[in-house]
Amino acid sequence: QVLLQDRTVGFKILVQDDWHDSLIQPQDNSLIYEFEALEPQKLFIRSMSNNWRIIENNAIKAVNFEAQLPELGSFATSERLSENQIVMGGKNGMLTFLDFDSMTSKSFKLSNDWISAIRKTTDNGLLILSNFKIYHLSWPSPWRIQDSSTGLSSDIFNVTIWNDQLYALSRAGVFVEKNGQAIDEIQHFKLLKWTNQEAWDLLPLNAEEMLFADSHHTFLVKNNMKTAITDVIYPRKFIQSRYDSNRIYMTTELDARLLSRNGDVWHDWVIAKGKPTSLVELSEGNLLITTINDEFYRVILNDTFDAVEKVIDLAAINNMSALELDNLLLYLDPQNKVLASNSQQFYVFKNNQLEATDLMGLSDYLNPADLISVKTGPDKSLWASSATQIFRHLEGTEWQTIDARPYLQGGIYDMVFLPDQIKVSANSVILSYLLDQPAESTESNGHVIISSIQLLSDQDGQSKNLPIQPERPIVLGPEAGGLAFQFTFTDFKNLNSTQYQYRLQGQNMLWSPYSGNSQANFLNLSAGSYLFEVRAKDVNGQIHSSSAVAFTIEPVWFLSIWAKIAWLFLSVLTALFALKLFLKWREKIHIEQKNELRTIINDKTKALKLANDALQDLAHKDSLTGLANRLFLDSYINQLIDDKVRTLSILMMDMDYFKQYNDTFGHLAGDQLLEKFAQSLLSFINGEEDLVARYGGEEFLVILPNTQQDSAFLTAEKIRQYVAKHKEQVTLSIGLAFLDSQQPIQSSKDVFAIIDLADKALYEAKRAGRNQVVVHSRKLLCH
Repeated sequence: QVLLQDRTVGFKILVQDDWHDSLIQPQDNSLIYEFEALEPQKLFIRSMSNNWRIIENNAIKAVNFEAQLPELGSFATSERLSENQIVMGGKNGMLTFLDFDSMTSKSFKLSNDWISAIRKTTDNGLLILSNFKIYHLSWPSPWRIQDSSTGLSSDIFNVTIWNDQLYALSRAGVFVEKNGQAIDEIQHFKLLKWTNQEAWDLLPLNAEEMLFADSHHTFLVKNNMKTAITDVIYPRKFIQSRYDSNRIYMTTELDARLLSRNGDVWHDWVIAKGKPTSLVELSEGNLLITTINDEFYRVILNDTFDAVEKVIDLAAINNMSALELDNLLLYLDPQNKVLASNSQQFYVFKNNQLEATDLMGLSDYLNPADLISVKTGPDKSLWASSATQIFRHLEGTEWQTIDARPYLQGGIYDMVFLPDQIKVSANSVILSYLLDQPAESTESNGHVIISSIQLLSDQDGQSKNLPIQPERPIVLGPEAGGLAFQFTFTDFKNLNSTQYQYRLQGQNMLWSPYSGNSQANFLNLSAGSYLFEVRAKDVNGQIHSSSAVAFTIEPVWFLSIWAKIAWLFLSVLTALFALKLFLKWREKIHIEQKNELRTIINDKTKALKLANDALQDLAHKDSLTGLANRLFLDSYINQLIDDKVRTLSILMMDMDYFKQYNDTFGHLAGDQLLEKFAQSLLSFINGEEDLVARYGGEEFLVILPNTQQDSAFLTAEKIRQYVAKHKEQVTLSIGLAFLDSQQPIQSSKDVFAIIDLADKALYEAKRAGRNQVVVHSRKLLCH
């Protein structure tokens, strides 16, 4: 049965190749994006309106779910999971799972961009396509995401729970999570007016008080009011003493201190000089400290905790090398034993010495140089983290790997434990890993395939695709310039963890080293028979092999079998021919060695080109805003000349009274304002040919090829109005110059002349009172 929506008259049904009016006629005939088949004779209608409806027994029925759902028209795609379950993808990155039996729903924030397609996978997971990424998701998923769409911004250094509220500390200050939200909802944050500097640490003292460290001061926060309690500059982290709640150890950019409280009076003093990298409390008044200068001390305080009784240089006592002290960090495990790591090894601290350990097998999962932190969970479990992964260990079990890479834009900073979840802080995002949800499986169910074989020809430089599953060995002529093999392991979920190695029997019996490279090139192969093999090591270390591909390269005519018979016959007649055969054999060995070297050079050249491309891209971007810089402008103008552009609009923009804003709110706030303005410019100027560049300081340049003056003026006015309405209460002056020539632009001087005119128009806007768009006169342009 075929059902069709006709937007003019309603539903139609196909009967014997003719369309007839259907008995099913909705009152709301708004655009239907998709019908999702549920159980037999039931369809879910996903339409542009907010009417949630199904078709059942030739009737349209309204449906209502327990929880309030987003607007139906805000969903971009859907996929049927089972008879009465579907998943819907939103234009804001939200996934919503609907159960039509229980009429319940669950929502999951996956990304910030449009979800355009969802497909089920063979491992009962989901492949999800967004504007910028492809995700593999197991459901129910243990992950929940709170990102910039919830109000967060900048790097989130760590998170703290106080009075059942979540506080996030970042470069932008302190964010607090609004109360009363379910864990499946998008939870929102607001920025507290505690500081306009970076917020480094919060330490709850009791239900009414906590300590707070920003970039330059240490405060006591009570009733949402903060009071400076020390003269310390550059505080960074608090460590609560395990023996006295009135003693707190504090690390700063310059030293380590003891912060103590007597009633309402706070006192601090230096217990160790040098910027600390880690500090742990062995026993009461007995500390281990490492510093950024590769120092390792044991500090013993006196009985009254107002002076240092003894300092033991553990690095000197143990004759530790610079390599052993490099990035040496200390941690406490669930039994309060001291663990340590450096760039090469894990350690346990015993009798004033560090003894090497594999940390219960963690070295099989994590390189010590990549370790960021080790913490104890609420169930006495041991947790470790790298920049992208979390590792959990319970006594008597193997380490469990929790991969956070699909949900991160940067690296992990810290993690904090709640009874039912772990909060992970990172760049502009807080991830919640739910402990009561099933963990995502790392089981691999893929196999290795050779996805393409290309013949590279020496004669015409063209490549030709060869069959990847030939019925018989491939036979190639002597003119073959080389072969390129591409291969993959069909485990999409763990794709980034797959390592490959290959070999070409007939050239070299040795396997290549394991790497993430999924292509192998062989150039100038000599005549002979070859067998190409590839194998993959999956995320669990298991090896998978592909089918081998056999091929033969025919020799040139004078090396054919009949020619060799003739040479052999002649060799009986002359000893000189025997010498030639020996030379031929030596030449073949030389060619094989030469080919191996050429393959290595080819791989190194590709890696160098990728590095150079990345460096070139970095050189062409402004480090603060990420926009194009002045260096990129020259190459862009040359492209305009190559494209024979005739029409050109140029906007020159400058923040009004920006210096006054910097003096009032600080240079950090000024930089954040420029970053935010740069991102807003990209939302207004998004043509593929357009250029948005930082021209200098608070001055920005926009070049709009093939754009008429009226359109450019409207764009400039929208930008000016947007900035004027912004909460920072700054304004923008804009100068506009326009070129409309019958001849294409001939040189960069023509473009710089228009830029100069736009700059003059900007000057006129400033002189006329600012916060306006001034267009340079056509008379001056023609001149």
